[in-house]
Amino acid sequence: MSEQRKQKEKELMEGLLKSGTEKEQYEQMMFKEYMNIIWKGKHKYNLTEEEAKDAYTDAMLASMKAIRKGSFRGESSLFSYIQSIFFKKCIDQFNRRKTSFDEYEETSMQIPDSSQDVLAKLEVRDKFIQLKLHLNQLGERCKELLLYFAEGYSMEEITSIMGFANARTAASQKYNCKKQLLKLMENSSAK
Repeated sequence: MSEQRKQKEKELMEGLLKSGTEKEQYEQMMFKEYMNIIWKGKHKYNLTEEEAKDAYTDAMLASMKAIRKGSFRGESSLFSYIQSIFFKKCIDQFNRRKTSFDEYEETSMQIPDSSQDVLAKLEVRDKFIQLKLHLNQLGERCKELLLYFAEGYSMEEITSIMGFANARTAASQKYNCKKQLLKLMENSSAK
């Protein structure tokens, strides 16, 4: 790695340890610095652009957290570290989709064709009711953000509509809301 690259990574890591708007500027710089890997993940793991962007956001948040906690020891370059987390997140996205498809395929093979439509509609209705219930438990701000996202609004549009400081902040909030929603859904399915 070149000296210039090492210096840039050092500057980013030191900037993440600052506070306030200065820290936010470094978060944005870091987020933009490595965006080219989204394309790699999208094509390598056959993800949609949205899945690859979600994996990237998750990887960046995890990397920033590791830097702040001091658990990133610098044994590799920051880029290599972020890329390895990103590829793991891409694999998670791919496996999530694959698992859903495999479960659907197994279920559909076991159910006679005449009852597939009825059972599928009942299952979708039940999942929709559960999702609505859990969204209402999140609180208005998270519910609103996730619904805008589900309707296809971009993070920039959501930022503007909801008054976030920037798209990165909105993406971070979406991540936290999504995590809360998944936890609620997991807890209810465990009961």
